[in-house]
Amino acid sequence: MSLAHSLLSPELRFALRKLQSRLKVRASLLTPWRFEARRFTLPHYDVLSVAPRADRHANELFRLEGEGQPGGLRDLLRSNAALVSPMVLPGALRVPFDVHTVVPLGRPLDDIVARYDRELRRTLKKHRPGYAFTHVTDPEQIARIDAEMLVPYARNRHGAEARIPPHSEVRKIALETGRMDLVTCEGVPVACHLGYTLNRSGQRHFITLRFGYPEAVFSDAKRLREVNAMNTFLALEWAHAQQLDCYDMGSAAARPDDGLLQWKRRRDGAIDIFHTEEWLSVRPPPAATPAFFWDHPTFAVAEGRLELHLGVAPGVTDEEALARFKQFGFSGLDRVRVHAPRALAPKTVETVKAIFEGQTLKPGEIIVQAPRPLSGVVEPQPAL
Repeated sequence: MSLAHSLLSPELRFALRKLQSRLKVRASLLTPWRFEARRFTLPHYDVLSVAPRADRHANELFRLEGEGQPGGLRDLLRSNAALVSPMVLPGALRVPFDVHTVVPLGRPLDDIVARYDRELRRTLKKHRPGYAFTHVTDPEQIARIDAEMLVPYARNRHGAEARIPPHSEVRKIALETGRMDLVTCEGVPVACHLGYTLNRSGQRHFITLRFGYPEAVFSDAKRLREVNAMNTFLALEWAHAQQLDCYDMGSAAARPDDGLLQWKRRRDGAIDIFHTEEWLSVRPPPAATPAFFWDHPTFAVAEGRLELHLGVAPGVTDEEALARFKQFGFSGLDRVRVHAPRALAPKTVETVKAIFEGQTLKPGEIIVQAPRPLSGVVEPQPAL
């Protein structure tokens, strides 16, 4: 055990690692003269990305294809152009690049599971008796699990871009700063979980860092779905049994329609930006804001409050909008803004409210920004 580990509390070590990460991320912002502007032309508006040449965050978060075209000052002044940049820009939305999802545990486990969809509840009930979640403390076993589960699964999932931590880091987490658990099904190893516990403002969070699976599991899509669901549930179940306050399912891209984030939403994961280090400034196109947020539902922070921006593009019916918004019923938001080019029917507005007010952690405000105020709706606010 290192001297720093023995002298510094886990919370202080976490704060120092976070500061180190923040400084590394912010370093590129110190050389804005190296930034370049690239314009991406979409059907109803353009997106102008102003960032270092190698920075792909805007492309990834907003699914911008290709390299775009050279842009300039004239593009910044156009009313149908959105601006995205890692620089802090006055008046722009502060958008996280990734988020965590946190499940509050201060309630019976059955109440948590009751919020899952019927198919997931059936899967857990059917398969839970055959699974075990066992703490691993043997260094040789940790090395085998790393080599046979963590590394192969990361490479299979992320390919050449996979970040493979050195085994020394995995071992340190497993034996010192966190824990590794082996998941078995009928006695056969099928998965592993690497995580740690963190105290946050008096609450204890159990945080998933990595999942691992052997090739026999991740090469079989159906088998992987079952084992992955059980791995997450077993980690949550363990955290609940330890009387921890929250289970953090780890990070995902901050796109509301991202597949992994949707997977976690269906497990009652509330959006959390405590761990976010990389941010983008986003200014939606003034002349096409509803269309922009229809194509790109966006999480943002304003006045210290976490918001979700949704849009209704021109030509989209209320029924089509509601069908889409039901996918974005996230817990943990402070405010929801719906940008519409026309007044929405009162029934539509009430249904939108019901989607978010039915969450475990409900938003404080639901605001519809439309041309005319509707009865029973918060008065439209100026577009951010």
